[in-house]
Amino acid sequence: MVTLKGCVDECYGQREMARASETLQLQIQRICEDLKDIKEFYNIDLSKERRLRLRTYYEDELNVLKGIRFDSCGQQEKVDYLLLKNYLERDRQNMRPMDAKTAAQDVHRVSQRVSDVKRKVQCSQIAIDRPSTFRAANTLDKLRSNLLEWYNFYNGYDPLFSWWLAEPYKELDHDLRQLTEEIRYKLVGIRPSDRDAIVGQPIGRSGLIADLEAEKIPYSPEEVIWIGESEYDWCETEMQKVSRELGFDNDWHKALEYVKNQYVEPGRQPELVRDLAIEAIEYVQKHDMVTVPGISAKTWRMFMMSPERQKVNPFFLGGETIQVSYPTNTMDHEAKLMSMRGNNIHFARSTVFHELIPGHHLQLFTNARSRSYRRIFTTPFSIEGWALYWEMILWDDERFSKTPENRIGILFWRMHRIPLGTLDIVGILDLRLRINFDLVYVQAKYTVSVGEQIQCPSDSARILDQVD
Repeated sequence: MVTLKGCVDECYGQREMARASETLQLQIQRICEDLKDIKEFYNIDLSKERRLRLRTYYEDELNVLKGIRFDSCGQQEKVDYLLLKNYLERDRQNMRPMDAKTAAQDVHRVSQRVSDVKRKVQCSQIAIDRPSTFRAANTLDKLRSNLLEWYNFYNGYDPLFSWWLAEPYKELDHDLRQLTEEIRYKLVGIRPSDRDAIVGQPIGRSGLIADLEAEKIPYSPEEVIWIGESEYDWCETEMQKVSRELGFDNDWHKALEYVKNQYVEPGRQPELVRDLAIEAIEYVQKHDMVTVPGISAKTWRMFMMSPERQKVNPFFLGGETIQVSYPTNTMDHEAKLMSMRGNNIHFARSTVFHELIPGHHLQLFTNARSRSYRRIFTTPFSIEGWALYWEMILWDDERFSKTPENRIGILFWRMHRIPLGTLDIVGILDLRLRINFDLVYVQAKYTVSVGEQIQCPSDSARILDQVD
């Protein structure tokens, strides 16, 4: 007689045998899909069940990895092994009949607790640091979204659920929204109408050390920052050299202003970007510096960035397409000039080869076709590191034509990247003064940084990779 338990045990044993025999590439591909399904099913970030499921999964896969003899692997398999091991160690966190009456009581009880917390916030009885408060508000937004998904799943399909939950749900959703607004306004200082507020979430020195160790960087945060400062000093010396060539003595801020005001007329920016892209592609091909597949060279596309998007990213963005920043007729006069100055001819020259070829476009084109199963692994040395590497290569390459104005454009980009990992509000003002960076651009770069959760001096780390 075949029992259900026997079938389950047999299937489990077959699965374990399949795991043991799969290649590292297949294991990585399977893990990608497994984690996608687990995270989509257990989609409440704060859920204990989600953390337990993920932690158990990571531990199971690490045990599978331990059964592989590292020394017997080929070079690429060793790379896969280390990438996967690092990823699993770093990330190591039912459909039952619905009792509508009990659910309604639970929802009502939660609503009362939310109201209590809101009163404490309004009476200034809660003291917590600003980044943690901002994080709490964002978490409440996610919980409201999860609550709505849960409510919509049953509402209208289960008559008892709709009868019991209609009002309690509305009450809780309303209270959560009000609490979130109160937290943002009273504790963080963000008004509901202020969509451009900047709030960083520092992870502290221990968090920086963990990130540096994960990237196999044998230096402390202080040492990496010191390297960044040394690189900045080198850039400043080079800026002074170029400034003297342009007749501004050592006042390179004046030389930078001179360069910023060399922009094309409205309507001519796409033409400039096209010409710069062709120049970069032809140069690396002529000197056999990197393989550029014909499809990659011919299929990049260009889009103009919206005024709203330019508030967050006032420069170019690259990849499959290049998104070009330049003023529109709807911008006010100051915003128009700011956009033209920040995307001048010489800044754009550096930006185009950073964003297209040999930079991000070529990189992402290749990543999609070569060992694409590694897509779950991230490192600052990959995406931005590759593009920054080419900025340095083309700076050093004497065959690559560079006018003094071009060199200022290249140096400007390197100088503004170096401090990004250590910026706070004081740092924003310091950066504006040190490199004559227009305030709107400093705010935008900082907004992008905290929005992407950049948690370590990553640009300095990328420079460190090239210095070594």
